[in-house]
Amino acid sequence: MVANNSIVGSCVAGCSVTLLCYGVFIIIRRMFLRHYMPLCSRHNRASWAPTESYGGIQWIWTTIRYPEGKLLNAPGGVDAAKYLRFLKYTTYFFGILTLAGFISMGVNYTGTNKDREGSEKATGLDVISFANMEPGTSIMWFHMTSVYVFSIIAYFYMFFSYKAFVTLNNQKRQMAEFQSRTIFVKKLHSYLDSDEKLFEYFSSFWGSKVESAVLMRDHRYLNSLLKRRQNKVKEYHRLMDMINEGFQVENFKLKVQVENPKWWNIFQRPRRMDVTSIRTEISELGHLITREKKKPEPPSINMGFVTFTSTSAAMQCVQALHCSDPLKMVVSLAPDSRGIRWDDCAVGTWERRSRAIVVFMLVLTLFLFWSVPVALISAFTNIETLNSMKGFRTFWKFLRYFGPEISESISSFLPSLTLNIFMALLPYILKAIFGLGIWELSRTKDSVLMRTYWLFLLLNVFLLYSVTGSLFSAIDEILAFLTDPSGLVNRLANSLPQQAIFFTNYIIIQGLVVYPVIHLVRVPDIVIALFRRSTAKTKRDVKEAYKPAPFDYAVQYARDIIVLTIGLTFSSMAPIILPFTLIYFGMAYITCKYNMVFVFDPPCESFQNNHHVLDQMFVAILIYQSTFLGVLTLKLFSPALALSPLILMTLGWWKYLRRKFVKPTEYLALENCTKISQVEFNLKPENSSSANGMYLHPALKPLEDIDAPSSQTEVEMCTFESDFDATFTQTFQEKYNNV
Repeated sequence: MVANNSIVGSCVAGCSVTLLCYGVFIIIRRMFLRHYMPLCSRHNRASWAPTESYGGIQWIWTTIRYPEGKLLNAPGGVDAAKYLRFLKYTTYFFGILTLAGFISMGVNYTGTNKDREGSEKATGLDVISFANMEPGTSIMWFHMTSVYVFSIIAYFYMFFSYKAFVTLNNQKRQMAEFQSRTIFVKKLHSYLDSDEKLFEYFSSFWGSKVESAVLMRDHRYLNSLLKRRQNKVKEYHRLMDMINEGFQVENFKLKVQVENPKWWNIFQRPRRMDVTSIRTEISELGHLITREKKKPEPPSINMGFVTFTSTSAAMQCVQALHCSDPLKMVVSLAPDSRGIRWDDCAVGTWERRSRAIVVFMLVLTLFLFWSVPVALISAFTNIETLNSMKGFRTFWKFLRYFGPEISESISSFLPSLTLNIFMALLPYILKAIFGLGIWELSRTKDSVLMRTYWLFLLLNVFLLYSVTGSLFSAIDEILAFLTDPSGLVNRLANSLPQQAIFFTNYIIIQGLVVYPVIHLVRVPDIVIALFRRSTAKTKRDVKEAYKPAPFDYAVQYARDIIVLTIGLTFSSMAPIILPFTLIYFGMAYITCKYNMVFVFDPPCESFQNNHHVLDQMFVAILIYQSTFLGVLTLKLFSPALALSPLILMTLGWWKYLRRKFVKPTEYLALENCTKISQVEFNLKPENSSSANGMYLHPALKPLEDIDAPSSQTEVEMCTFESDFDATFTQTFQEKYNNV
């Protein structure tokens, strides 16, 4: 009965939080349109912009009907489109498994363990799980067949996922953008020390197809001057806004920005600044930057960009071997120019290696000792431990007054809630550690973060907790695994059925608590926005206060794949988990799609290594098949060995899909390149220039005028912000009230 009460308690708590968050979202969305629909104010004239959603339910229908393909032209780009396609297909996948799971529940109920006496008797939800099966019963033929059926469904799911990613990548590259015909070259030959020599080198292979070439150089000092000037320009704009809006700024104080801020700068006292002094500092920094640009060019950093006249030439070049040494002249497609970490590219080899070693050692230490604080917190949240506290003992007696079901639900709900909260802190620690490393591209850092966080969740949450059943015995189990690796599958299969309720609660919390609070209402973001709004003094500060944080694809992909792994692994042993997994991915799809369409405006498209995501999904399938093979073996079902070929089939299907789709995911086929007309390139003004426009170091570009808006987006916001506030808000509220 404890299991029943735990699931019911989790469902009641989760549904209550979901309904509360939904009501809060409907009410405050009309009050904070800049927070919940900021893209409508900035880009409501764009072709991709959606129609405004009114009412309490219509926004869901509007969000679901919006095609993911339109996001390729939206700020979210191909990253948002592929992530939403992943969530959609996973929702379909678990929808099919849930329908089959209801049949499995009925078959499990026919088991005889529910009629036994003693500790082997199946009670509560165990009567519809695999725990109700007596050893060696012929009913297990159904379960073994279901593993084959679920695996075949998973194979089709993986096929369509790969195909969708290839299609979206091709559509993005066929938009005739400048990036699609530019390549990124690393580890250049030492004699290629100028743009002309790099151009001649590639022209010797590709002739007139090469349009331009540009080397990357060490401009770290120049870049530091530019950042200092940008900070001063922001201070100047803020001061001018205050003057124009009628503030008395004679005694106004500003905290001076420093080039490399230290921890003791928080104690820095602001000093009085006026318009004349700030303009003088900006002018002096401008002269320093101009004088620095006139100096001889600094040495190159063995990297560069080469632009071709056509996409087909770029695709041929990027797949060719240009040097007999494969470690030289490493060529890849050009990344998003906004995702290049220019200062990190200029760091020397020894500093790169030393920092990489430090990052690796810190991650390894965190991995080895992460289970210790989790165990301590789990022990502290144990009911027996809390009962020893006088204050909690009184509260616990008060809960038991309403019945033992309430207390039993809380006792089973607390460990899952504690684990969710504690694991939510891990990404911030990993980001701090990876911040010590050197990353040439933002997408490389995001990819490593995603795989590392996924590995932490897989081993420290799923496998470790499943095998041990308690985090206190983790060290003993690790030592046992080192002495007897072959026994890992058997220990996993023996303990997993007992942990089904824990992981079901884990998914319920993720789907019905975390997503509504963090992704629908976005409580942390709105708290930060309100705090910034309270300290804002100008309209520019108000706009910055409501600017949402970028969506963290790396962390969210890892969490979603762990939920997929848990749901698939328990699909045949405890089918009760399937409906909650379906709810999780359905909630994720609706909330994330709304945010991608109406809210998030990422700084760059940085998460494009989706074949790593698909590899981890295949690992989930292998864990499912291997685990159930061990469960059937422990249940003394001798035909269980018939599942062994299924594991080989999965590995073969994995290899086939990688050979079929990984390369088309990274490159555009030549037959598709011919569909891109050269006229389309000439239509865009940025494509009429050379690579020195998009892939030129930011410090070498012309300085911005301090008396002009800093970006085109700001110009657009200034031109129709009043129209948005006066017209759009009024229309939204009128139609909302009519509904």
